[in-house]
Amino acid sequence: MTRLSAQERESVIGTRIRTYKWYVALLLAAGGGIVPAFGQTLGSIEGTVSDAQGLAVPGATVTLAGEALIAPQVAVTLVDGSYRFRALGRGAYDVTFELPGFQTLVREGVIVEGSRVIRIDAVLELAAVAETVTVTGAAPVVDIRTTALVNDFGTAELQEVPSATDVWAVLGQTAGVRMRGFDVGGSHKSQQTGYESFGIRDQNRILADGIDTTEGDGGTGFYFDYYSIEEFTTTAAGADVEMTAPGSLVMMTMKSGGNEFSGMYHGDYEHESFVGENTGADLEARGYTGNPNLLFFETHADLGGPIVRDRAWFYAFYNHFRIDKAVSGIDRAVATDLGDFDNFGGKVTVQLTGSDRLIGYTQWGLKEKPKRGLSTDVGPDSVLAQASWSWAHKAEWQRVWSNQTFMTAAFKHFGFSWPMVPQVDPGSQPPRLDTASGRLSGAGWFPGDNGAPPFTFVRWKPQATATLNHYEPDFGGSHDLKFGYEFQIDSSRVGANANSGPVRYLDDSANGRPFNVDRIMLFSVPAEGEIASDDRNRHHAAFIQDTWRPTDRLSLNLGVRYEQQRTYFLDAASEPFLADFFPTGTTEGRTNVVWNTWAPRLGVTFALAPSTVLKGHYGRYYVNLADSHGAANPASVAWIRYAFLDPIANGVYDGPAELGATLDEQGATGLALATAGP
Repeated sequence: MTRLSAQERESVIGTRIRTYKWYVALLLAAGGGIVPAFGQTLGSIEGTVSDAQGLAVPGATVTLAGEALIAPQVAVTLVDGSYRFRALGRGAYDVTFELPGFQTLVREGVIVEGSRVIRIDAVLELAAVAETVTVTGAAPVVDIRTTALVNDFGTAELQEVPSATDVWAVLGQTAGVRMRGFDVGGSHKSQQTGYESFGIRDQNRILADGIDTTEGDGGTGFYFDYYSIEEFTTTAAGADVEMTAPGSLVMMTMKSGGNEFSGMYHGDYEHESFVGENTGADLEARGYTGNPNLLFFETHADLGGPIVRDRAWFYAFYNHFRIDKAVSGIDRAVATDLGDFDNFGGKVTVQLTGSDRLIGYTQWGLKEKPKRGLSTDVGPDSVLAQASWSWAHKAEWQRVWSNQTFMTAAFKHFGFSWPMVPQVDPGSQPPRLDTASGRLSGAGWFPGDNGAPPFTFVRWKPQATATLNHYEPDFGGSHDLKFGYEFQIDSSRVGANANSGPVRYLDDSANGRPFNVDRIMLFSVPAEGEIASDDRNRHHAAFIQDTWRPTDRLSLNLGVRYEQQRTYFLDAASEPFLADFFPTGTTEGRTNVVWNTWAPRLGVTFALAPSTVLKGHYGRYYVNLADSHGAANPASVAWIRYAFLDPIANGVYDGPAELGATLDEQGATGLALATAGP
C-alpha cells in the first residue's frame, strides 16, 4: 500500500463514462476468455463429439486429466454432443473421449493459458475391436467467443523476462497500458507507478486470487510476492459484466501446489557498482547528485505439494526484498531512502467430492520505510516513517452441479493499516517550517504552508461474491449464461494523528526575530490516537450475461450490470487536545449519495478463418466512487493560523497570550459543537 490519504488527493466526481471500443483483431496467438470463477484467471475446455457422419453423439464420457487438477474430471456429452470443463488453471491437459462401440480417442497436451476457452472437438469412429487413438498436437489458441483485449503472462514469462519483479513491471509489458514512470533495475520497486489504460487514468480493479485489493479508485493495495503468482492477466479494454469501472482489470492467480512436492528458492542482487551514471555537468551545477540504487536484493522461497494425494494440496511462500536509494542532495552518510518489504502467505485447495472444491488463501505484507519523504527540504529528523501492514484472505467454494451448471461463492477480506510516525519527540523538537527556504525541521509534518499533520490510514474491505454459469445447448443455438452478485464495503479510515503534536510553527529566517518566529498553527488533533473519520462506500452489484452462438462462426455477448453505490460516513467523536480552540462533541453519520446504475455490454465476434477473428465491443462503465466523497465528512482536521507574538522570545508556544491576530482558519473551530446531523 503506497498511496496517500484520500484527503490529499483530488476528489473524483461521480460521473458515468461510456466506452465505445470497436476493433479488428487478427489473432494468431492470443485471445481472451470468459472467467468462470469470479476475478481469477481460469480457462475452460469445451467442444462437441460427433460420429463419422457428423451427427452429434450424446452420452459420451469425456475425461480430463492434468497436473493442474487434484483429480480427473468427468463430463457426459449433452443432447447436442457438447461438453465443457470450467475453472481450469494454467497447464497441459489430456482429454479422453469414450463411448461403447466406438474407438476411444485421446487428445494429449491441450494447453490452457489465461482465461481462454479452448475448443476441442472430437469425431468418434466405429470400432470392430477395442482400440484407442491418441492425437498429440497444438490446440487452437484463438477464442472466438470473447471481445475482451486480454494480455496473459504465465510463470515462464513472469520469471524468464528480466524485470523489476512487481505488478507495474508486468503492466509495462501490456498492450494498451501506458506507464507514467519507468523502472530501471528496480529503481521504482518501493513505490507504485501510475498508468493509463487506453487513455483512462485510475479506475482500475486489482484482484489477487479473486480478492479485490484495489486501493481507492485504482491503486494497488499490496506489494505482491511476484514469484508466488501463477498467472497474471490484464484486460485493458472490452471487459465483460464482472468489471464495473472503465480502467484495467488486473487479475493475479496465485500458485496452488500439486500432487508432487516442489519448491523454489530465488535470489536477486544489485550493487551500486552495477548502476550506470548519466548525470552531466549541467545537472551537477544545479546541485543534483543522483539517486541511484545503492543496494537491491530479493529472496523468495516457496514449497507446495500434497496434503492428501488426489484430495488436498498446499502452497506456502515467503519473500523479502530490500532497496536502498541515494537521495539527491543528501549525504549518504547522513541518510538514505531505505525500504524493507516482507510478504508471506499460502493457499490450500481441497477436493471434497467429485463436484465440490474448497479453496483458502491468505497473504500478509509489511512495508517499512524509516526515511519516507526524505529530501533536501525534509531532513532525516523530519521524515515520517512508514511501517504498514497489508492483508488479503479468501474462503471459496466451487461446485459442479451438472454437466451444464457450475457455481462459485466466496467470502473475502482486504485491508491495511498505515500509521505515520515522526523520528523525534515533538515535545522537545516541535514541527517547524522555514517559509523563506521551504525546509522542515523537528517532528515530521507534510511540507508547505498548509501542510497536513501525519495521519493514520486504515483500509477495511470485506467482500462476498457468487457466480453461476449455466449452458443451454439447443435454443436457437447454444447459450452460455452467467449470473453473478457482488457485495463489498470499502471503508477508508483516514485521520490526522497526534504523533507530531497539535502545534506547528511557520518561521521566517529572513525576518531577524529570535528563533525566526513568524506565525503559528494550531490543529484539532486529539491528545492520543487519531481523528475518528470513517468514510465508506457500500457496493451491491448483480449481473447477467449470455454468450450466444447462433452459428459456429458467430458469437454474441449480451450482458447488463446493475450496481448500487452508497457513500456515507459513520458517527465520529471529536476530542481535540486544544479544546479551547476546537469543538468537542459527536458528528452524526449520514449518507452522501445513493447511486443506482445500469451498464449494458455488447460484444460480437465473427471467425473469418480458423486463426482470424473480427471483434467488436460496446460497453458502458461507471466510475468507482471509492472514498472520493470523504471531503463531505466534517470529522476532519481543522486548523487556525495566528501571528506568533512570542513575548518571552523562547520560540515555543506557552499559551493563548502569545497569539496575535487570527490570519486564517479551516474546518470546525470554536468553543462548542452541537451534535451535527445531516
